[in-house]
Amino acid sequence: GIFPRRLAHKNVALIFLNAYSLGDRIEICGIRGNVVDQSLLATTVLETGPKHISSQYTGRAVVFPNSLLLSNPLINETYMKDYIVHVLTVPLTSDDDWQAAEKILLDIAKAECGPFIDVARVHMKELEGRNWLDAPSVEPRVSVHVPEPGHINLLLRIPTPSHRTSRVEQAILRRFLQAYRPAGKI
Repeated sequence: GIFPRRLAHKNVALIFLNAYSLGDRIEICGIRGNVVDQSLLATTVLETGPKHISSQYTGRAVVFPNSLLLSNPLINETYMKDYIVHVLTVPLTSDDDWQAAEKILLDIAKAECGPFIDVARVHMKELEGRNWLDAPSVEPRVSVHVPEPGHINLLLRIPTPSHRTSRVEQAILRRFLQAYRPAGKI
């Protein structure tokens, strides 16, 4: 054919874009999941979700045509491979003691991320040297966001092993819900 032999067996768009590989978690056109198969014409992902609410598998496989890659943005959530930086949102009301909630959330995040934070730090530094980029800090941190009057979101940024994001997130949220008791609320 017109393509060299090695291109005849791979997805041409993926070779030139280097957008993702088997095992990566991607999102394109509302389709989100882990890549389990690639061919010249299509990509198959095991769906996760629903949407960004969860990173758990739904049990469905979704096949999309690779032509979507030519005209739509693709997000590769596992681009950094072994460890990624993940953000989770904890919504509060303006009546809640957000300073106390922030401290509790950060302490829990440090405890949950403690077993792998040094390895994640080394991983990010290796990426920095290899890819000529400023790697993100792996230290857990909280930002405060006010999406609308009367509401406060605590945005927790943490490092996680790329394929354990949901487990780490759930462990942090469950411990936070047990520890944080706003005054006057059950």
